[in-house]
Amino acid sequence: EGDKSIKDIKHEKLLHSLMLYCMRGCFRVLGKYSHRDLIRSLYPILNKLGSSTPLVSEAAFATILSLCKEFDSPNIGFFLKQNSDYVANTACLNLRYLDLYPNTTRVLHVLIDHVSKEALPVIHDCVKE
Repeated sequence: EGDKSIKDIKHEKLLHSLMLYCMRGCFRVLGKYSHRDLIRSLYPILNKLGSSTPLVSEAAFATILSLCKEFDSPNIGFFLKQNSDYVANTACLNLRYLDLYPNTTRVLHVLIDHVSKEALPVIHDCVKE
């Protein structure tokens, strides 16, 4: 990790951004038929939404907005509330191995920032475990 050059880091951030835009395109093509893929993809997308790199977080935001449209959600909060149990379940598992999944708290923070109060008990139960 310490051997990465600035060029390597920029390249990695650009790749993350491109992958998010590709995911966005896949969901546009597959639409509602991709619910299983949504379940697998949402956690990593939220992880990138919490990125401190604007290029990556903006790509994740655009991807989430596209998912809202594809799954007929009026806004991000509503969409994440509908799917918070999937994200919380993954977060619960990852919190047990925080040294392997250090971005878990970032995902929970993103979820808390975007969901309404009604979804907070799901997150609370996750953290309590």
